[in-house]
Amino acid sequence: MKKSITKSLLLTTLLTSSVVWGGAPAFAEESLNEYSIDEIVVTATRTEKRDVDVPATTEIITSKRLEETGATTLESAIKYTTGVVYKSEPIGEGSGEFLVRGKRRGTLVMVDGVPMNFRSGYYDLDSLSIADVEKVEIVRGGGAVLYGSDTSGGVINIITKKKRTNSISAAVGDNRVQKYQTSLQAGKLGIGASWNKKGSVDKTSLATDSNGWYAPNGKYFKFYGGEKTIISTNYAFDKHWKMTFDYSDHDYSKGYMSEKTKLPTDRRFIEKEHNRFTLNYDNNGLKANMFYHKGSSDSRYHYWKGTKLYSNSYFYGNDDVIKGIEITKDIELDSNNNLLVGAKAYNEKYNYYNFYDPSYKVATPINYAYDRNIYSVFAQLDHKFDNRHDVIIGARETWTGSSPDGTNYSEFTPQIQYSYQMTEDTSAYASVGKSFTLPTMNDMYGQGNIIRNSDIRPEVGMHYETGLKHISGDHSWKLALFKSDVKDFITNSENAQGENVAINEDTKNMGVELSCEMNKAEGFSYNWGVSFSDPKYKTPKEDNGIWKRNYGRWLLNGGVSYSVSKFNIALNASMMADRVLQKYQIPVKPYLYTSLHASYKPVKEHEFYLNMDNLLNRNDITSHVSSRYISLGRNFDVGCRFTF
Repeated sequence: MKKSITKSLLLTTLLTSSVVWGGAPAFAEESLNEYSIDEIVVTATRTEKRDVDVPATTEIITSKRLEETGATTLESAIKYTTGVVYKSEPIGEGSGEFLVRGKRRGTLVMVDGVPMNFRSGYYDLDSLSIADVEKVEIVRGGGAVLYGSDTSGGVINIITKKKRTNSISAAVGDNRVQKYQTSLQAGKLGIGASWNKKGSVDKTSLATDSNGWYAPNGKYFKFYGGEKTIISTNYAFDKHWKMTFDYSDHDYSKGYMSEKTKLPTDRRFIEKEHNRFTLNYDNNGLKANMFYHKGSSDSRYHYWKGTKLYSNSYFYGNDDVIKGIEITKDIELDSNNNLLVGAKAYNEKYNYYNFYDPSYKVATPINYAYDRNIYSVFAQLDHKFDNRHDVIIGARETWTGSSPDGTNYSEFTPQIQYSYQMTEDTSAYASVGKSFTLPTMNDMYGQGNIIRNSDIRPEVGMHYETGLKHISGDHSWKLALFKSDVKDFITNSENAQGENVAINEDTKNMGVELSCEMNKAEGFSYNWGVSFSDPKYKTPKEDNGIWKRNYGRWLLNGGVSYSVSKFNIALNASMMADRVLQKYQIPVKPYLYTSLHASYKPVKEHEFYLNMDNLLNRNDITSHVSSRYISLGRNFDVGCRFTF
């Protein structure tokens, strides 16, 4: 019943887009040939600054750049940026995790300054239409003072347009892909809806044995197909108050296949549902965000033993609810001093349950719920000594309360940043700060095959960075040197009984990043970046406490696009090299993401496009921990988009 109602609502929205909202656009579009590389950014300091004046490594993906690169999803746009690794879930599962500077679970994803991937690290970027994005601001390095826990790697802030672009699009591709999307604006109300379908993919992983090692006669994952429905709305009551609501439902199926027998050994049916509600207030430097996020996931397993089927032999699921409020006030003390103060309070509620069919295996059903409160206060002073010298000092205090079994935490995180304006277009900067990451409820109390460990400790890290920026006219150069040391990094390990448990281990990383962006009036634009670092982790004392490698040392990215008259073509690539699989410490070949985009606009409002991914048809290992998951082979989709 729920599915039929959802699909009916979505279909109605898609069909009425050209009738109810037909006519002229709700607002004038900016010229595609007029924008400055030195954008005004807000994420790094939570105040408006030119990019060249920001004492942090930033990358800005403008709406023009999104169009030129041909990105049809935010995932495809962000994963080609400098120093960013996209760790996707197996094909078709929809969500993924961004790793910045080799730091897992340390990147906060926000939409218009409101956190979206609370505590999990994962966020489904398909919930946003590219047409509705004004720009994306990526800040590499710790951001614990301004944004709290889960920002030891960086922050990604997706800034949407004040009004949606009235549009409707459709695309089809191989693997029986279908994509339909609409975005509508009528007065103060904005509505977006999409429906995606993907067919089966036979092999999404290598064949491995029970320990994850490659085995020619082992088991591999097959993706059987899935559907995703997304509906989003926003309403501007006035210029100060705005409400948003997003709903998504994603159903898919996957399972293990035997390489030897070509028969399934299990099949899993997964349903994920998310509801996100926010109420925003912005007036004269005072901002308030009230939020309510609820996510649920249900997994149902079928198992085969030989030819015998155990239907619905195992079922588990979880519900997560996060609700709270954040208030900030930006105070201009005088022409040289600006003070930002804020407070945040929210509640996390976590419920987990499972059930085993006794005919398959004997186990005690589990059903438990936990919740806790998290509070923080922070302040930041921006002092300009003169037109060249600027110092920013900030601090945050975070603490938890009402945690189950009395396991509460608190931490003080300071930061200092300095920038020197060498010329109007060139600056140098340096920063040092502390990060703090709380363990999740999953880490502490378990889920699925992760067992309870209420003794897990929070992460505490120190981050150092210095860099140079040159941003002028149609080009920019950025150089950054960074170092991080994190104590008690939270990860999972397998015990002697084959169970996973959250553990603490120290990590460190040191590296350099260099990036360039250039836009030419003749229609050419390009960008490239190089990142070299040496991410390592320290094994627990029982494993001799030695430093080992994780992730890759080299990360290269680049893109070039050419626009002439009604045609646009773009090529993008990202490669990670000098890699090892963390679990086994064995070398593994580089992975290489490549994409090609071509589009034709007979008129400004209509576009026909072709997207092709994995041009070289590589089967690269995409996992950084084990050798299981591999990239999808060469694939494409063709589509059209109409604006009105």
